Formats: sequence, structure tokens, C-alpha cells
Amino acid sequence: MDPKICRCTILISRARNLKAADSNGYSDPFVKCHVVDLHDAKKREQKFKTETIQEDLNPVWNAIWEVDIRPECRAILRIFDRDKGVAATNDFLGEISFSFGDIVEMIDDEEAKSGYWYALDKGKRKKRVTGDLFLGINVEPIFEYQMNTDYKINEVVQENKLERYTQGDVMKILEDMNFPISTRVLEKNFKLLDPDDNGHINKSQLTQLCKRLFLRNSITEVFYTFTEADTSFMMYHNFEDFIVNVQSDNLPEEEIRALFEKYAGDDDLISASEFSSFMTSMDNSFTDPAKLALHQDMDRPINEYYINSSHNTYLLGGQVLPSRKTSSYDAYESALRKGCRCVELDCWDVSGGKDVKITHGNTFVSALEFTRVLKTIKRWAFEASEYPVILSLEVHCQEKGKNFMADNLVEIFGEMLALPQENQQPGDFTPEKLKGKILLKATVDSSRLGDIITIPSIKIQDGDILNKWEDNKSFHSAIPQPWAISSIEESIASRYTKTEYRNLVECNSRQLTRIYPSGLRTDSSNYDPIPFWFAGCQVVALNFQTKGLSTWMNAGKFDTNGGTGYVLKPLRLRAGPNSKFNKPEANKWAITMRILDGYKIPGKEKGIKRTRTGSPYIRIFVNGPGKDFKFETKKAKHNILNPTFDEMFKFKLRSKVLSSIIFIVMIGDKAVAYFSAQVSNLRNGYRHLPLRNKKGQLLTESSLFVHMSLQKQEDPKVMMHKFEERYNEEFAELQQENRELSEKVSTLEERLARMEELVESLAQ
Repeated sequence: MDPKICRCTILISRARNLKAADSNGYSDPFVKCHVVDLHDAKKREQKFKTETIQEDLNPVWNAIWEVDIRPECRAILRIFDRDKGVAATNDFLGEISFSFGDIVEMIDDEEAKSGYWYALDKGKRKKRVTGDLFLGINVEPIFEYQMNTDYKINEVVQENKLERYTQGDVMKILEDMNFPISTRVLEKNFKLLDPDDNGHINKSQLTQLCKRLFLRNSITEVFYTFTEADTSFMMYHNFEDFIVNVQSDNLPEEEIRALFEKYAGDDDLISASEFSSFMTSMDNSFTDPAKLALHQDMDRPINEYYINSSHNTYLLGGQVLPSRKTSSYDAYESALRKGCRCVELDCWDVSGGKDVKITHGNTFVSALEFTRVLKTIKRWAFEASEYPVILSLEVHCQEKGKNFMADNLVEIFGEMLALPQENQQPGDFTPEKLKGKILLKATVDSSRLGDIITIPSIKIQDGDILNKWEDNKSFHSAIPQPWAISSIEESIASRYTKTEYRNLVECNSRQLTRIYPSGLRTDSSNYDPIPFWFAGCQVVALNFQTKGLSTWMNAGKFDTNGGTGYVLKPLRLRAGPNSKFNKPEANKWAITMRILDGYKIPGKEKGIKRTRTGSPYIRIFVNGPGKDFKFETKKAKHNILNPTFDEMFKFKLRSKVLSSIIFIVMIGDKAVAYFSAQVSNLRNGYRHLPLRNKKGQLLTESSLFVHMSLQKQEDPKVMMHKFEERYNEEFAELQQENRELSEKVSTLEERLARMEELVESLAQ
């Protein structure tokens, strides 16, 4: 079992053979350390800096950096030469970085503790570096069970040396444990354990107080519903009953037994605390773990998948007005690390085509170097997913600039670049067969660039798409293959989801379609992607730099299938509107959702005052075919540690496969966290919803607790149709039985008549 956190003690001992950065042939080196979040390269935490060693290429520091590394983080140590003066800049001498996986491998590694020489790397810098850094790294793994509340409370209380604790002491302890609480709530609970108003409590009372504050009543109530009478423990048969009959998890008995043993104590019983650990773990996540993992067939033609796609990938903000920095190479890194598989490059000539820049043309936004953007993409293309990356090239260059682009694309990507193939078949152009490949999307022309385009593109203008679809043949005969693509602006596409839905579905069953935001969205806002996904559009490009409902729904959609950035479309959207498979879902879905409580709601967003006394509430949006649904809970006043909501709502869906649900945690008018998923990926029962901040970063301890019941509800028309079919079948059977009975009666009457004739003849 992998740890949830690695607690590292890093001895930064010494360096050797550093580059001389100063004119005297020496450097004044120091080491600067930080932890960077893989989803947000600008977010730097747990910073540390050594002293500066004067004029030395083999410095000794013997400094200690204590740091916690999470799975989504990387530890970076950089050596700089200290420059003096107000305007001086420190010279970069080299760096070393460690991923979470690197750190995990050092657990119980005695040689790593003793120390290694690590060769310095240039990182993203162009400068040549030399030298090595000697580090000793001791790793203490923190497993999931160690993160439960009881464990933390006991650990903190035992380590604290005080014998008596004032309310201020308790507040400081809670802040050190990163448990946010309002003064009002603490005061109320403190008085319960200090009835004589002494102004202090002892260690035992401190433990009781912490457990009282951290108690999640909703989970405790569920626990005691399934324990034996007059006991405070859950036995195996209680746990099995809960998993099968309440959670509706279709697990074999051996898996249920393994789950029980994972969380049970040495006495083979589960306590309330251990049950809470299970209920708030990924084993009990709202999203089905099997759906989160790679589970779909990845060898279908590429147009049969939704593809995680970005628009104007290079931008950090708006699209017109200048700012301190409007474009960034980091934006490409960030998008690719989040699993984006289609990034956009707006290409413009520089110096008559001698060079090419990436920018939003005819505006004041800053520009990026074309070649450096390609190198950034090459570095990060397959960090999050091994499946193909599409470069959507918006080319505004003359032939000389196009040739410059072609030469650099071939040189930089080399064998990673997929090239057009003669007699290519749909079965050749699949995510599986294109693993590790870069695909180029652009309008094909006679330039050298046109010769290497693998995804030929046409732009659909207002009005002509309708004519082409009415003709039908001209549109499909022009670009009939799965790797061809039509680009459609959102307002045009939106109209055709209403007026030409069947034609749009048919088009997308044969080829790719890219939807992009209107040029009027100069603030880089986003449209609602759901209607386009419902029509089978694959490349629904969003402004990743703008955080909100659309990008959060997009994240929820592509968190599944292993985060590959490719999600297989429903069969009826792959088969085309005239296929026997393209029928609406026969059943509607009825959902009953109960929002029970939350835990450690984040509140440190800008603009929110006195976050420890925040009053959170939840907004729920369900988007899909048909009518959207919205719901809002009441506020949990002055409680972001363990707010209770206990509210229920019901709604119906036309399609669970094409519907998304999003929970947004609000404090005041600010969104502070969210959870998003595709409804078909959710599980019934009491579930834990891990929250993310607005940038999509997982908040390791923040969550919601809900109960959901998702049940089929047949459409009345479908039920009537089935009744009529059954009635007709039974009526036909009765008619057949009646005919058979009539034939038997006729036969008997004939036999009776013959017998009567025989009797009369004998009587004569």
C-alpha cells in the first residue's frame, strides 16, 4: 500500500565542481528549495534556503530541510550564485528534483539515508551546468490510517508538553494541526469541559475536546446503525451487510473480507474511528474506482472518443488587452499535465517568415517563441497520458513561415511526429496505435507544412454547414475519414445542436468535430460543453485558464478512464442516427441525494474575511440532455471544520451517461472548492466526495459526505408500449387457444353425430 504523504528529512550536505559564475573564478553558492504542485507550477510551498558560502566551488552547508511530499507534488532543490547589488540577479548553477515516486523508492533505503552524489541538471534553463550535490534523504511514510482524526489527536496530545491548556493554547494546537475553527465554536465546547470556569483543561480533557470538535455525526450515526446491540464495534457480518445492502457494491466475498481486514483492528473488529477512516477513504469514494481506472477499449477509430481539449492554450487570461504577462510556456505544461490531449498554437510570421511566434493575432497580448513552445510540448506531452497529443495549428503565416514551422516540427519531434500514410484505414488511426505520437491538425495546402498534416481541417462558416448537410454527399465525400475534422464556432454549433441535431450526430459518427469559443469572449470565458458532447462532438475546446463551471465539468468528465484524455462515446453516438443502436435510453433515472455534512472546508481564498468563522453552503448543478437541475443547501453557520447540512433533493435524468453533476462549496459569494463527475460513474450509498480547489488541485483532507440512490424509472410511454405489446401477445395466444378449442369442439360434435347415427342404425 502506497503512503498518502512522505515526510522527508533532507540533509543538504555539500556540492562539488560547481560552475564559476563570478569574474574571480569562483561562485557564492546557496541552495533554494521548494515543493511545486504538478497541477500548478507557480504554486510553491514549504520553501527553504541555506546560507551563502563565499567564493567556493565545493561548498559545505550541512543544512536540514524537513518537507512533506504528496503524490501530486515534486521537490526541487536549486543552487544559485549570490550576486550583490540592488539590481543584481542570482546566477543559476543547477538543480535536482524528486517526484513522489522517486521519494517512495527511498523508504527504508539505508544508502539514501547515508547520502548520494546527485548530478546537477539544467532543468528548463538553457545554461550549461556542472557539478554534483550530496544529499542524505530519510523518508517517513504516512499511510492513510495515520491521517485519521483519532491518530492525529493522540499524536499531538502526547507530544505536547503542557499539563494545562487555556482556550488560547487549544486554538494554537488546532491551528498547528491545520484544523480551522471559529473562536465562538471553540469557546462553547471549551466551557462544556470547564464547567467551573477555571480557564484551563488537562490533557485528558484536551483529547475529549478535540474528538468532540472533530466528530462527524453523520458517519457515527451510520456506524451505530450497523453495530451489535450494546456494543461499539462492527463485526464482519455487520460490515458485509452494510457493503451489500446499503452501499449496493457488487463485490465478491473475498474482496469484502479484504476491505474489512484493511480497516479492522487487531481484535478483528471495526471501531467508530476505523469505520470513519473507511468511509472517508478512496475505497468508499463517490466515483467508482473501476471507472476511474483505464477500462475502455482504446483501439477504436479516434472519432469515437471525446478528447480533452484546450482553446488558446498559451493564454493566462484575457485575449485582447495587455497585462504583465498574458502568454506563457507554463500554460502548455499545465494543460498537458492535467491530461489535455489537444492544445492550440496560433502561429504568426516574424521578420517575413524567418521565425514564427505564438500569439493572439492583432491584439496586445505577449508572444511566445514557436520552437520553445514545441520543446515545452515535447517535454510534457506524455507525462499524464501516453495517448496521442493533437496540435491544433491556427496558421496565419505565408509560405516561408509555414516551411519554417514544418522544418522545426520534424526536427524537434522526430519519430514522435505521426505522418500521413498512404491507404490509411480507420483501424490504423486509434488512440492505442498512436500512443506516444504527436498529431498535427491544420488546413492542408501545397506547402511543406501541408505535407505533414495528419488531421486535415476545414472551418465551417455560418450558413454553409446547413447546405452541405442538406446535400449530405458533398459534405461527407469531402472529408469522410475518422481523422478529418471540421472546426465550428460555438454560436453556429449551438444552433445546429437544435436545428440539425441528427445531421450533427451522423457527421460525428464518421469524422471529428472541433467546437471553439466565440471571438466575442475576449475575457476567455467558456460556453456550456454539455450540448456539444450530447451531439457527439469530440474536440470541445475550452479556455483552461478560466476556472469555473465549464472547466470543472470538463475535469469531471476526463478524470475517468485512467485520466488518458480519451473517453469512449456512448454506442448510440458512435453508430449514427439511423443505426439500430441509436435509440434513446428506454429508462429515465430518478436520483435521491442527501447532503449530510462536510469536513475541513477551505476558506483561504482572496476576498473572504475571517475564514475561520465562514458559513459554507453547497450549490449542486446537474447538466445533461433535457432540463438542467439546480439546488442549494442552507448555510452551516460559522463552521468550516465539520459543517452539517442534512438536506435532501430529488431529480430525474433522461441519460445518466451524458449527464454531469457538480457540487460547488460556497462561502459568501465565493466558490472555494468543488467536486465534479459523470453521473454514470457514481455509486449508490453513503459516499465520500474528495474536494478540489478552483484550480483543480486535490484538497487531501477536504470532503463532503452524501447518500445517493440512483434508480431506473421507466418512461410512461415506454411502459405503455410494453403493456400494449404484452397485451397483444397474450390476446393473440388466447385467440390461438380459442381456435384450437373450437376445432376440438367441432371434432367432438362430428364424432357425437356419427355415434348417434350408429346407435339409430343398430336400433333399427
